[in-house]
Amino acid sequence: MNNKITETLSIGLLGLGIGFTVNHHNAYASSYRWVKTKQYKNVPFHSKTTNSAYMWNWNHTKRIHNLKNYPKTTWYLSQSIKMAKGRQTGVYYQVTSGNGHTSGYVWRGYLTNGINPNHEPISQPLQNNLTNQTTAQNNNYTKQILSHLTGLIVDPALSKAANAIITGTNEGKDNDTTYYESINYLSESDQTNLVTVYGGAADKWNGQEPYETFINQSFSKAKFSPTNYAGWRVGVAAANSGINYEGASHNKGEFIILLLPPTGSRLTDAQLDSALPFLYNLFPETIKDTRLENMANILANADDEEPDDVQATYEDATKFLTTTERSSMKEFYGSISPNELNRVNSTASYVELIKQSIIKQDPNFANKYRGYSIGIGLTKFGITYFGDNPGSYRIYLLPSVK
Repeated sequence: MNNKITETLSIGLLGLGIGFTVNHHNAYASSYRWVKTKQYKNVPFHSKTTNSAYMWNWNHTKRIHNLKNYPKTTWYLSQSIKMAKGRQTGVYYQVTSGNGHTSGYVWRGYLTNGINPNHEPISQPLQNNLTNQTTAQNNNYTKQILSHLTGLIVDPALSKAANAIITGTNEGKDNDTTYYESINYLSESDQTNLVTVYGGAADKWNGQEPYETFINQSFSKAKFSPTNYAGWRVGVAAANSGINYEGASHNKGEFIILLLPPTGSRLTDAQLDSALPFLYNLFPETIKDTRLENMANILANADDEEPDDVQATYEDATKFLTTTERSSMKEFYGSISPNELNRVNSTASYVELIKQSIIKQDPNFANKYRGYSIGIGLTKFGITYFGDNPGSYRIYLLPSVK
């Protein structure tokens, strides 16, 4: 997918990854990195300053526009990104002009919600421009890759996204920007669970050996086995010829494979709730405490963007505790990765996943807290963007008052 990445083929999971995870932005150690993202559906904004307010490229290394030159423009928000450089952090909005011609990343402090009151009649940006692009699904390279993916289900949305990444006419946008804009057409939960496989960016296919041989070698280097993804949804695209335009390029035969778990394969919020009694049973002879449970739920589902927000949320949720209780409280915390959760297919297997996570923190936990008060909170689906992954947990225990 990206000719800046040094490995021929890698597997990455957006979110916490499974083996061979690739950080798409490692090549830019001196620039900003993406920490968290949140998706929106073309929410209108406009500049609230007439002074210089710059729009940047995706990793904040290049100014590409100045908002003061667009006094009548309404900008449409597609996602917010928390960026970090060292200890510095900031939230940037990815916005596109109403006519779709100008796009980039702007610090959110420069924008205010709503249609520009000085706007001229313009059309809202299209959800995507994929229908006007030449499809990669029909070229011979793509067909050869698909022949290796028997047992997987071709998904139209993934196919469109893969095609946009490889053959999209995003002139002036680098490969990474094209990638993130292309997967933006997927739902938020799908973006969280997306597995990306790509090849031919750094180590080009030489065009002499059969393409079939190149595919096998690429899969082997990445230790990617399609049989491990039987039943998963898939989208594939390959460059039928070399592509080179300002900001982005792809080699002939370069390909991308997008994978998602089968629809309905992961737990629901109701199943998470049904797991709570079994999780409490992991701590025999403890006393369920409503105060601790409310606190655990608040902290497990906090949507905090900045460190100061996290501290404020914690102070507010724990304000009922005395100084003595604060110092004696025991906490178990686990961030469950999307990949771990995708392998869970029942309440029982989820409880076992949590149990093993607790054992790693304290192998003898089951015998230590008899008589303690306890509260458990689980992170629900679709609530947090800057907080914990869905299925994560927080457990708080207080010793009995003597």
